[in-house]
Amino acid sequence: MEYYRILNLTREPFSSSPEPDFFYESRQHVECLQKLELALRLRRGLSVIIGHVGAGKTTLSRQLIRKFASDPEVETHLMLDPHFSTEMEFLAYVAGLFGVAGDDDGSPASAWQLRERIKNYLFQQAVERGRLVVLIIDEGQKIPDFAMESLREFLNYETNEQKLLQIAIFGQEEFRENLKCHPGFADRVNLTYYLGPLNYKDTCAMVHFRIHKAADVNRDDVSIRFTGPALRVIYRETGGYPRRIVLLCHQVLLAMIIKNKTKVNRRLVKSVIYGMKDHFRRSPLLTPARVSLAVILVVIAGAGVFYGLYGHRFSPPDGGFLLNSRDRAAGDGARNSDYASPGSIALIAQGDEEMEHSFTAVEESDRNAGDDFPVAYAGERHSSVEDVISNETDDTKNIEDKETVTSRDDDRSVDAGQLEPPAVLGTVRVVRNQFVCRMLRDVYGVCNDSLKKAFSKENPHIENLDRVIEGQLVTMPALPDRRSDVYRNGSWVSVGEELSLDDAYKHRRMYGRSASELRILPYWTAEEGFRFLVILGRRFDDTEDAQRALSRLSPEMAGEARVVETWPENAVFFGNW
Repeated sequence: MEYYRILNLTREPFSSSPEPDFFYESRQHVECLQKLELALRLRRGLSVIIGHVGAGKTTLSRQLIRKFASDPEVETHLMLDPHFSTEMEFLAYVAGLFGVAGDDDGSPASAWQLRERIKNYLFQQAVERGRLVVLIIDEGQKIPDFAMESLREFLNYETNEQKLLQIAIFGQEEFRENLKCHPGFADRVNLTYYLGPLNYKDTCAMVHFRIHKAADVNRDDVSIRFTGPALRVIYRETGGYPRRIVLLCHQVLLAMIIKNKTKVNRRLVKSVIYGMKDHFRRSPLLTPARVSLAVILVVIAGAGVFYGLYGHRFSPPDGGFLLNSRDRAAGDGARNSDYASPGSIALIAQGDEEMEHSFTAVEESDRNAGDDFPVAYAGERHSSVEDVISNETDDTKNIEDKETVTSRDDDRSVDAGQLEPPAVLGTVRVVRNQFVCRMLRDVYGVCNDSLKKAFSKENPHIENLDRVIEGQLVTMPALPDRRSDVYRNGSWVSVGEELSLDDAYKHRRMYGRSASELRILPYWTAEEGFRFLVILGRRFDDTEDAQRALSRLSPEMAGEARVVETWPENAVFFGNW
C-alpha cells in the first residue's frame, strides 16, 4: 500500500532503508564524510567511524560509495557482515570480493595462497594501474580476532609512498574495546571519528528535508505539517538518532492518516509513542525486566507466607511484636496487637511509562541488558532537603512527625492520599559532559558534601563522584522540602512537564545554551505520583513578574510555557528555593 500518495508524496519519506537520496547533510555528517574521503584518497590506510546504533553509519557508508562511483580511478568493495567462523572463510570472502578466490581447475586454495593472491591483486591495481582500492566494512564490532589480524596484514602491503589497500570500518561503540585488545591493529588507525546524535535544530531540518525530498516538485499541496512542540517531543524521545527519528515519524504519518489529521501536533506524537511502548511491553511476553520483577514478587510473597506460618517463633520473649521502622516510630501506640502487621514492607515500583522513558523501546536490541529494573522503596521516613542541605535538626518537627505517624497507624488503615513518596526521584542516564554536582544543582540548587553523601548511598556502584561514565545509569535521591508555602505562595514559569526525571533532563538539554537558565522542580502526589516541571531558575513574587519573564522567552521555549501558581492540595515538593 503506497500510503504516502494520500499525502501527495511521490516516495516514502521515512523509509527504514539507507537511501542515499534521503541523506540529510548535517554538519557532523558532512564533516565526517569529508575527512573520510580525504584520508582514503591520500591512501593513509585505516579509518574508523564509531557511533551509537542508529547514528547514521550505514547511510554514511552508502553515501561514500555513491561519491566514489563516478570516479573510474576508484574501486570500492562493501562487506556488510564481517562475522566469520574461520580465517579461511574470511580470506576466501575477501578474495571473492577482489575476484581472485579460485583456481582455474577449481581446486581449493590454502590460506597462504589466498593472501598471496590478494597481495598480488592489490599491487596490480594500486601500483601498476594507479587505482584506489577501498574496502568498506559495516558492523565493525562483529569482526572476529583472526579477521583483525588478517586486516592488519593487509595494511602491511605497501610501497614506500602509500598503502595498497584503504580500509574504512563503521562500527558501534563496542568496537573501541576491540581496538584496545589489538594494539597492533589500533596503531595503524589514521582517522577516528565519533558520530554522535543530531541536535534539535538538525532533527527539525532532517524531518522537513525528508518530507520535501519525497514530495512532487511540481505540487505545492503537500498536506504534512509538524508543529514546534511536536518536533520537540520527537527530538526528546529519539535522542536525535536518525534511525529512531525515521521510525517514529513513519508511525506518526500513519497515525495522522488513520485519524484524518491535517497536521502533526504534540498530542498525536505522544499518543504514537505510548502506543509503541505499549506494543513492546506486550511482546515478547518474557522480557528480562518482567522475569526480574516476577522473581522479586515471588520472593516477597514467599517471605510473607513464611513469616505468617513461622513468625511467632521469632517473637521477643516478653510477648512483644517485631515491628518495622514505622511501627517503632509510633511508640506505645504501636503496642496494640489489633493493628500490628509484622514484617509489613511497602514496595513502590515506578510505572511502566516512567521506566521506559526513552525511545529505545522501539529497538529492543538497543537496550542495555544489564540495566537494573528501577524500583523505589518506601516504608521508613527519609530526611528532608533541609536536613541534608543544612545538616540542622528540628526537635519540634521530629515530634510532630512521630505524632503524625502514630495517629496514622492507630487508624489501622492507610488512606491512599497519605502514602509517603518514594525514596528516589528516578534514574537518569548520564550524557557527555554531565557531572554529579551539575545534576544535583539542577534539582536542589546546591551541591555540598551532605547531598553527595545521599547520592552515594543511592549509587554505591559509583566510586568516584567526579568521574561518571557516559551512558551510566544513576539514581537521584528524593529529599522532600517541608516548606510547601515557599512553592504555593510564589509564581513559577514552566517550559514543560514530564513524567520521569530522565525525560525532564532531556527536555532541559534540548534548549542548548539556554538550558543554563532552567531547573527541574519535582513534586509528588499519592494520586498521580511524580511530576517534573522544567522551570526558569527563579521564583517570582507575583503573577505580573512571571508573565513578563514568560514574554521574554525564546520562541522554542515559549511553545509550551505557562505560569504555574496552583498546586495539588497534598503535593510534596523536592528542591531548595
